[in-house]
Amino acid sequence: MGEGCRRSEVWPKSEALGKEEFKDIAKLAGQECVTTQEGGAKYDPSTDGRHCGWSGPDGSRCSEAGDSGTYRFCPCNSDKEL
Repeated sequence: MGEGCRRSEVWPKSEALGKEEFKDIAKLAGQECVTTQEGGAKYDPSTDGRHCGWSGPDGSRCSEAGDSGTYRFCPCNSDKEL
């Protein structure tokens, strides 16, 4: 799945700015998030096509995967990258 990581430091870190910055990133990728929450899944930031989670745990997330309906917005290269 994961084919290496891009620079994760470019992604929002703080809740105060993170949610709004993530919405902008998602919109640029052509994704409209109906709801956006902190998330916290090992593969976040991601979407199921409607709902988005913007913040994942520290460390490498590239080897983590969601279920078949999960699409990742992240600095990770994968076959489901948006």
